[in-house]
Amino acid sequence: MLIDPAGQALLAAGDHARAVRHFSSLAALDPNAPAASLGLALALAATGRFSEAEVAIAHARNLAPTSIDLLAAQANLYEQMGDQAKALQGYLDLLTRDPNHLPAAHNLGSLLYRLGYFAEAAQQHRETVRRHPQSFATWRDLGQALVAGGQLDAGIDALAKACQLAPNERDNRFAHGLALLCAGRWAEGWPLYEARWQPGEAPPGLPGVPTWQGEALTGKHLVVFAEQGYGDTLMFCRYLPLLAGLTAALSVVVPAPLVKLLRASFPDLAIDSRPTAGAAAHYSITLGSLPLRFLALGQATPPRPGRYLQPSPTARAAAAALLPEDATGLGLTWRGQPRYASNRGRSLDLPALLARSPQPEGRHYAFQPDISAAEQALLAQRGDTDLAPHLPDFDHSAALLERLGGLLTVDTAMAHLAGGLALPCHIAHRREGEWRWGTDGRGSAWYEKCWLLENCDR
Repeated sequence: MLIDPAGQALLAAGDHARAVRHFSSLAALDPNAPAASLGLALALAATGRFSEAEVAIAHARNLAPTSIDLLAAQANLYEQMGDQAKALQGYLDLLTRDPNHLPAAHNLGSLLYRLGYFAEAAQQHRETVRRHPQSFATWRDLGQALVAGGQLDAGIDALAKACQLAPNERDNRFAHGLALLCAGRWAEGWPLYEARWQPGEAPPGLPGVPTWQGEALTGKHLVVFAEQGYGDTLMFCRYLPLLAGLTAALSVVVPAPLVKLLRASFPDLAIDSRPTAGAAAHYSITLGSLPLRFLALGQATPPRPGRYLQPSPTARAAAAALLPEDATGLGLTWRGQPRYASNRGRSLDLPALLARSPQPEGRHYAFQPDISAAEQALLAQRGDTDLAPHLPDFDHSAALLERLGGLLTVDTAMAHLAGGLALPCHIAHRREGEWRWGTDGRGSAWYEKCWLLENCDR
């Protein structure tokens, strides 16, 4: 169903408030025009006014009850509203009327995936690619559903098909790369991992300084920039000692909360939260690109796992004043950074995490910032300890954590911290997309003592 072109242009430009006024005027002029009510619903939804959008689209459907476009828009609206049951039913109703409706078929599979129904999502995507074999996006989502469901080889094949159909699609290459890395196929996966940057997104670097592409570094100054999150920085920094032997000067730029820990762990390196003023650099590179550069130098696999992180003496002294040397409990974190889009999918509530503890009767120590009053009450009731007030940075977190028997966590930077300290780490996480932690309980190629807990799907 075509909506008014002027209103469509306002929506496309992100001018949602004007789009609401525009479509409201059209609907007032002709209350029996379903396209005007549809446009109004889309504009209202774009501004977060979901209840009003629901009324507008219901009115449009009353005006045109057989319209497939309206049924699709209504299902999409329910999904935006978080009403997953109504969204699922809407997509099913639409596909009953039109089994070849590609957007609805694809959206249904994607919604099943987000709800954790990986086998059902894969089944839906298989049916969609049977009807629409050229839909590269559906081949990609099929591959991701298969990987999440434990069918890694079949998932890699489906993702390869997506790349064959659309080799220039960044999302195809990145998803394929992650699956290959999950399988330990490093030489194939690292080149595709470079597709992690969104279109128009520039990796961190220095103006006018070329990116290091593997040139000889003898007599050169290389600046390495952290990227993405704290966890990836902790994971990839294991490459720094290898890199230091290749260059005359090596500077490393990382987020401020990591500086003290990494300075203590790599005392021979220049580590700061910003590039050194006035220091001439010949090349720069991001941490996440180091595996690809070392692949060209003959090192395909990650450097051998083991302990490579060390807290500072100052942090260790502060930790000793807080925890006895023989503390045997587990650290706890159950939420990641709320600013990350994927955080909701990787977080648990505190009771759900405690239910998965390998030491259910033992003492636990919370490393979680921003604990709610209810969470504090639960910890106090159990006799557990809230350490969050004593964690100004990762240096102090590491010093406290190394005095414990390990960590129980969701997939956050704390898991990487425990891994870098060579401590036992039990990770509660849904399986999709997790190339770092290994599959089927086999452990991680990155850390010796990190394991995914079984039955962690929500």
